[in-house]
Amino acid sequence: MEKEFNIMLELMGHNYFPGVFALQKLKENSYIIMEKLDSNLEQLFLARGRKFALPTIALIVHQAFAALRIFHDCGYLHRDLKPENFMVGSETHELKLIDFGLADTLTVRQASTLIGNVRFCARQSHFGVSTKKEDL
Repeated sequence: MEKEFNIMLELMGHNYFPGVFALQKLKENSYIIMEKLDSNLEQLFLARGRKFALPTIALIVHQAFAALRIFHDCGYLHRDLKPENFMVGSETHELKLIDFGLADTLTVRQASTLIGNVRFCARQSHFGVSTKKEDL
């Protein structure tokens, strides 16, 4: 949780990432206090009968790629990309990337196991190749 909080602090101020306020530890549990967000993309997709209008799709793709570009430029791989990890900001209605628990720094190495979601992981992950920045 501390690694995730530090990544969020580093990304704070960039578009497409939620603001973060504190990391709280209570007994055995840790909590990140962050900006309030609305629904995630999966919830919105289901609420709209599993259909998005073309302009909505274009907006989602543009904002998702922009978020990933910033994330990669900061030296990180998300490793758990899925619709549930893209949320809409409650005030700005801008897409926000969340859940950095599996995030890692960018390098290329041989991976022993698949990390993340098999439906949404990178193609090379299926062949045991993990990407990390230090080896590039």
